[in-house]
Amino acid sequence: MKSGRRVQCKCHGVSGSCAVRTCWLAMPEIRHVGDKLGQLYRSAEPVHVRRGASRDRIVVSGSALPASSESLVYSHPSPDYCYPRPALGLNGTSGRACANPTVCRRVCCGRGYVVRTRTFVDKKCRCKFHYCCYVTCQSCVRTVEQFVCL
Repeated sequence: MKSGRRVQCKCHGVSGSCAVRTCWLAMPEIRHVGDKLGQLYRSAEPVHVRRGASRDRIVVSGSALPASSESLVYSHPSPDYCYPRPALGLNGTSGRACANPTVCRRVCCGRGYVVRTRTFVDKKCRCKFHYCCYVTCQSCVRTVEQFVCL
């Protein structure tokens, strides 16, 4: 985030003149931060602690080089979130609701998804206040599509 900061300025003055200009370092857009984290995650390297006489060092596994301060590292590989692992508190993605087919293709771990259509009756909708002093409402039927991972 620090490397993505940029100078942003605002002018102050009569009728929009730039008599006084205030500038500051602005944080990057969240999309930029997310893209950068995604790149770092995909290139993350395993590390381990090398015990030394004077101090311990974190080094890249299979190398004598220390881990870069700009890289993302991990000490243990992440578990597979696609399948249940109760000992780790992971439920897997089977039965998980997803927002739409595009999201489901990514979230359902390649197992596919089903579309469920549900109908709900809202007993209080299109309510109207009548002077003085009661409210009348209609019942409305609402159909919702749900996408669920297999």
